[in-house]
Amino acid sequence: MKLEDLRHEIIRGYMEKFRKFDTSYNINSDGKVDVKCSIWIDVRYFTGTELPFKFGKIEGNFDVDYTNLKTMKNFPDEITNHFYCRSTNITSLEHFPKKVRKIWMWNNSQKFTRSEIIETGVEYTIIDTNKNSSN
Repeated sequence: MKLEDLRHEIIRGYMEKFRKFDTSYNINSDGKVDVKCSIWIDVRYFTGTELPFKFGKIEGNFDVDYTNLKTMKNFPDEITNHFYCRSTNITSLEHFPKKVRKIWMWNNSQKFTRSEIIETGVEYTIIDTNKNSSN
């Protein structure tokens, strides 16, 4: 088996666990994975501290709530709907997505402010950093 084929098999295995619905995804020539559904990183199936491959565009929600993730490395470049990142061990906004519809971030080991999120240059509609907010 060629190395590229092995890499695709590994990605396929993870995608079976990460997808909320049985919809399509594409592994691009640059190695990024574009997905036409919501992605839910569930700690029951993935306990790593960093995503194992790079996501490109997620056409849906991207949910990493309550995971062991410590970094945003390999997070999607674009999320067309909601980005849920609550109660994680993430300590830096490095690799923050470039475009997101709505951002939900609170109760992380590092508290990020709305201003800090905006400073990443993300294109967004709404940012909610307070679980008691009515944004």
